[in-house]
Amino acid sequence: KQWYQRRVRGRDSDVPQPNWYRLKTGQKIPAIGYGTGAPKGSIDHPYLNTREALNRGYKLLDTAVLYGNEAQVGKAVRESKWSRSAVFLVDKILASEIVTGGGEMQERARETIRGCLERLNVEHIDLLMIHDTFELMENLDALTVIWRVMEEFVREGSVLSLGLSHAEMATLEHVHSIATVPVSAIQNLFNPVDYDVAVYKYCRSKEIIIMGFGITGDYHVAEGLPNPILNSNLISSLAALYSTSQHLILYNWAAQMGVIPIIRTQRVSHMRENLEYRDVFLNPHHMALLNGLIS
Repeated sequence: KQWYQRRVRGRDSDVPQPNWYRLKTGQKIPAIGYGTGAPKGSIDHPYLNTREALNRGYKLLDTAVLYGNEAQVGKAVRESKWSRSAVFLVDKILASEIVTGGGEMQERARETIRGCLERLNVEHIDLLMIHDTFELMENLDALTVIWRVMEEFVREGSVLSLGLSHAEMATLEHVHSIATVPVSAIQNLFNPVDYDVAVYKYCRSKEIIIMGFGITGDYHVAEGLPNPILNSNLISSLAALYSTSQHLILYNWAAQMGVIPIIRTQRVSHMRENLEYRDVFLNPHHMALLNGLIS
């Protein structure tokens, strides 16, 4: 145990903990992100929380039309100590609203993206994603229409990269087949007991960056299910062995899997602690044990 504590706290120079990854567009994306969507049932202060996250050193911010907080997030970005170029801003649009709304689908998609830019009040969005990609599994023609409109905004420079959230193999392969601007990143549920292994392997083979949410089981809790992560004897044992929290064990596991953790918390102490995930480095045996939890 003492060896692990020295290794964990010593920030050994040979420990590969990247500060950023590079997207297909050439952009650098930070290796950890702050999720601005509030957990169900919590009192949300998106401007104050985002401002605090920026002050604590988070450079990747994840927002969405669904969260209803784009204006507050944009305000926090504009008023932060960081230049706009230092902050990587992710926004997500709802395909279901575009598909079911009135009028022509292309124009609805354009209006949706313009609305994101207006509410954020920024010159560009670093990464624009379709949030509810699963809604288009049976409507790939609509996925093509929406993706083509997103590409228009890349060409004009108000969006820099494109991606999919809740991505599945069918939607990934379809976009790959029709895109002139490639999928640079996905954002999916990702934790040791629940992630799509086929999608993970596909993205790694295609150099598509993976952002993971629900790493600590909060997504399951939000759906009214027991937390399968923090109730795991293995994860609690590893936390004790490495003299750290279960959260940091999980974030380091994700980082070693090449996945960007999207962390969602409203507690300042947790914002600060979560950035210490690089201080933990799970050895290959413990990584294998965690990887063995996937059903």
